[in-house]
Amino acid sequence: MSIRESRVKKIQEIIRQSSSITILKLAVTLDVSKMTIRRDLDQILEDPDIQLIRGMLIYNRLHDNDDESKYSIISASTLNQAAKERIANKAKSLLEPEDTIIIDAGSTTELLARIIPDTLNIEVTCFSLNILNEILKNGSCNVTLPGGKFHCSSMIFQSREGIELLKKTRVKKAFISAYGVNLRLGVTCSADFERELKRTALNSAKQRILLADSSKFGKVNTIHFADLEDFDTIVTDNQLPENIVTEIRNRGITLYIV
Repeated sequence: MSIRESRVKKIQEIIRQSSSITILKLAVTLDVSKMTIRRDLDQILEDPDIQLIRGMLIYNRLHDNDDESKYSIISASTLNQAAKERIANKAKSLLEPEDTIIIDAGSTTELLARIIPDTLNIEVTCFSLNILNEILKNGSCNVTLPGGKFHCSSMIFQSREGIELLKKTRVKKAFISAYGVNLRLGVTCSADFERELKRTALNSAKQRILLADSSKFGKVNTIHFADLEDFDTIVTDNQLPENIVTEIRNRGITLYIV
């Protein structure tokens, strides 16, 4: 086995053990340059359970048979990208200086976290790795991260202690994501461990805002976490059917279509 092959196998094992690690931290751990790691990426990514997302290598366990394998935020981030970007921009327009907010896990909420203006001095509470990574790039945001077990599929940190911290938190706005939105059956998420986090986030916010592209409407999963009326505001895209638009507005929910 060559030196490179040995290093790649070592890197794959480190990623599996740590669940997620940056290229920089890998380079420091192995005492090599970041360029060396980048040259090894093609071989590292031959493992189908390892993905690269914005400089971080994630062990995603896509081939496990547990509930988490049903959804992957990494694959979700590539779907309906243009619509999600418009939704995120509209959500950004709802922010005010000195706001206190919760940003839920999700691919659309990640886009919001990425574009928060650094002039607003926002206080952000989040509980997922992808949101945290984006917020840390914004030098003006204060961030609170309830910790816990890391779930690779959604990048969420979840624990009883984290839930208790969220219960004690009060914010002006919560930006929430969903797996599916159904007019009769409500709003569902992709995994059971998400339910209490989302419920607690909703209960901690004065204004509750659902960010969901039109492909989410009509979808239903078994894990219900909210009724449509639990949200004050919904932001979606212009492909939403007119009958759904009418029904949402008839229920007194503010609806932004972008």
